[in-house]
Amino acid sequence: MTALSCLVPPLLCCLTILTCVPGCASSEGESADTAAVASDTLHYAAEPPVPPAPYQVIAVENGGGVTGTVTVHSGVLRDTVVQVIGDRDVCGARRSVPLVDEHGGRVGHVVVWLTDARRGKALSRARRFDLSTEQCALDPRIQAVTVNGTLDLFNADPAIHRTRFVRAHTGATIALVTETDAGQVVPVRSVLDQPGLVEVRCDMHPHTRGWIRVFDQPYFDVTDSHGRFALSDVPPGTYHLAAWQPRLGMRTQTVTVRAGEATQVTIAF
Repeated sequence: MTALSCLVPPLLCCLTILTCVPGCASSEGESADTAAVASDTLHYAAEPPVPPAPYQVIAVENGGGVTGTVTVHSGVLRDTVVQVIGDRDVCGARRSVPLVDEHGGRVGHVVVWLTDARRGKALSRARRFDLSTEQCALDPRIQAVTVNGTLDLFNADPAIHRTRFVRAHTGATIALVTETDAGQVVPVRSVLDQPGLVEVRCDMHPHTRGWIRVFDQPYFDVTDSHGRFALSDVPPGTYHLAAWQPRLGMRTQTVTVRAGEATQVTIAF
């Protein structure tokens, strides 16, 4: 599936990088790259509010859980093809850009979390997280991490990357890291210093995109390739459950957690 036909939505047309063909959402004088960024951020507008209360660690006795599956309707566009404008010896002349990791109607790489969980088990001890650039693509493209950690940015390419970290809702740049050598590792702390959604871009290769969701509480997960997720040791109560994927957007629903039970849910896009 390519992005060269405007039979597909405007976002995909604009991802061609070469030019914005009719139907693409760019204004006069705006580049195709800028239009693509603007189209992607439409999925950030309906974010659930961040609770003002700080997270409180308590002893969770006879907690419950939330397990389930994220699904999507058949026929969703799974990827698109872009023309690469630089470093073709490293990136290739054309690249397939993933949009939705869908298999049999189930969706992988969807971030799922309890939006209003403000009391419960301790946060994970993991405080170092990895983000690699290989053949001008980010791995992982979508991840969820704990606040106040260190992000180790690894460059596997013999090419220069200028990796820009942006707060998705304000467009403010958090950090700009230049990587010049294959095998270079740059630790970055400022990127994970507060909860929220961080978009990752490369100034040198506009098709390179990624997202990091930063949490100040432990009740989050990323679906596996079969669309499955699990949240454990949740204090009994009623919560709002959210699921987000950059192409599909946001889904929220209410879930009730009962002591000693695993509540089964399906989140449908």
